[in-house]
Amino acid sequence: MKKRRKNLSLYVALLCVAGIMVIFLLDAYLGIYDTLYITQRGSERPVGFEQWERWERWPERYEGSAYTARVYYGEVLSFRYEIANRRFGKYSTPIEASVWKGEERISTLFSGEETIKPFDEVAVRWTSETERLKEYGDPAAPYTNYSIRVKTERVERRIILRVEEEVMPVSPKVFPIPSPPPPTR
Repeated sequence: MKKRRKNLSLYVALLCVAGIMVIFLLDAYLGIYDTLYITQRGSERPVGFEQWERWERWPERYEGSAYTARVYYGEVLSFRYEIANRRFGKYSTPIEASVWKGEERISTLFSGEETIKPFDEVAVRWTSETERLKEYGDPAAPYTNYSIRVKTERVERRIILRVEEEVMPVSPKVFPIPSPPPPTR
């Protein structure tokens, strides 16, 4: 009888460990995850799920906004928005990306409906030419803040674009180097 109790304790312990592992899997892996990639001047920077969650959790610390990108008028920004469906059913959502200045919508960059199969992901791409935003900016201000809003059925993500004029560095005045005096005898 004592041997059966030892085995029973072992089985209960193994079930508990397996249960904890299943909980971690369901909690950490399953769900809908999104990542936005911004390509600027040839380098791509991801803005991932963890950053969005941090900004949504403590808006007073991050001023309620999300990622800030500093760009110059005339640059072309490329965006890639990936949505990963880590659930057992398909997921459909409308996706809309638009440029805003304050509460005024300036333009729509992308609008469409996407359906994602279970355990698959979809990437949506669009570009933004900052030169077209110049007419909405204040010519007297050194920069203008715009926001790019990516809205799905579940969430709305915001990225702040700080667009400014590119200032060419002033070259210092070049003084000629005097030739050395002739040798004296």
